[in-house]
Amino acid sequence: MSSHMESAGGASATATGYSWKNIALCSGIWCFGVAVLFIQISTSSFLATKLVGRTLSTIPVGVFLISTAIGTTVVPSLISRFGGRAAYVSMYFAAALGCMLSTLGIYYLDDAPEQAFACVVLGCVPPGMAFAITNNVRFAVANFVPPAAAAKAVSYVVFGAIFAAVLGPELAKYVRYWLDVEFAGSYLLALIYHLILMSLAFAIDWPPPAGPPQGKVRSVREMFGSLPFVYSVGMQVLTFSSMAGLMVASPVAMQHNGISFISSTTAIQGHLLGMFAPAPLTPLIVGSVGEVTTVLLGLMVMTGGAAMNFAGDKIFASYVSSLLFVGIGWSWAYVASTGLTLKQIQPQEKFKMMAINDCAIFTMVAVCMASAGSYFVGVGSNWYYFTATYISFLGLGLLATLFAMATGLMSPPAPPGVDTGGGAARDLEA
Repeated sequence: MSSHMESAGGASATATGYSWKNIALCSGIWCFGVAVLFIQISTSSFLATKLVGRTLSTIPVGVFLISTAIGTTVVPSLISRFGGRAAYVSMYFAAALGCMLSTLGIYYLDDAPEQAFACVVLGCVPPGMAFAITNNVRFAVANFVPPAAAAKAVSYVVFGAIFAAVLGPELAKYVRYWLDVEFAGSYLLALIYHLILMSLAFAIDWPPPAGPPQGKVRSVREMFGSLPFVYSVGMQVLTFSSMAGLMVASPVAMQHNGISFISSTTAIQGHLLGMFAPAPLTPLIVGSVGEVTTVLLGLMVMTGGAAMNFAGDKIFASYVSSLLFVGIGWSWAYVASTGLTLKQIQPQEKFKMMAINDCAIFTMVAVCMASAGSYFVGVGSNWYYFTATYISFLGLGLLATLFAMATGLMSPPAPPGVDTGGGAARDLEA
């Protein structure tokens, strides 16, 4: 287990006490990394609409997430081979260069919108891949705490993103004219954040690179031959992608209905609070009612939040309340389904699981985000039709979860050699 945890995060577990310095640095990485993501979400759709029209408005953030999906397949190997410091710092440096390309394209090609748009899209690739390694930090932090405190450490890291509501969309809306051309300053801010991320990653006490995990590791086909594993990963994919689709489409709908950029970023801030503020409480809910029931509750809250959009597509409060509750529901469902996935694997399989799991999530997230703008236009820019489609998507998750509860899907033993009694989960907590 120790060697595998090193490959996941690049550090050996702390057996006797908390390494608060490293916990704080990991939380800072998560905070600034999420801030960059939400700068993309709150800014790129408005910028793309200005440059090339509403149909392509969500392409930049879609490319960002496609790059994240690609990055998830290589990040664990990079960390295992070169160590945490080299992997994190090099990817954040590349991301800073990508943000520089976007900034310069917006600034110098103000009179050539299509070329500026191309620079922005290409500039999204390195930051997108860097977000894959930001996502990895939730595994790395478990190495800096006593064995029984790993779950709390993860909640500390996730809770740190609550400050991203200010560092991301809030600052982005005030600095967008830093360089006299609208939105160039927002990407310059993202560049600065990646330089900060480089500094944070460099300061972490990473040990030497770890070797490959020991023990039998099932193939991808064998893993997905287990229905409990399929359900667990599927719920992560569904909850994350559905949340992301509504989140990235909301600014497009608000812009279409005459709601200002500043107001839309406020709505995104509310969504951020909903996603990350409940983080310290989510493990308590899971401990009280179990993972599957928590997934069901989360999906129900997400569905109820989406339904608030029917209050009126020109009413700013409906967007704010919808995004807030969708964020809360996502926090519950996503964390619980992640816990279910960890129960389906052995410790030595975690390395492969991380790549499979995150690649599946961010591939679907990228598809939903990239297509959200064109689908909104395709349904006649009708926010009610878009919301109804979103609720139907969530309905699939509700039906699957009710089926899992009714049939006891998560109760039967897993395939031979896999401890569903919580061995992998105990190892994560260890």
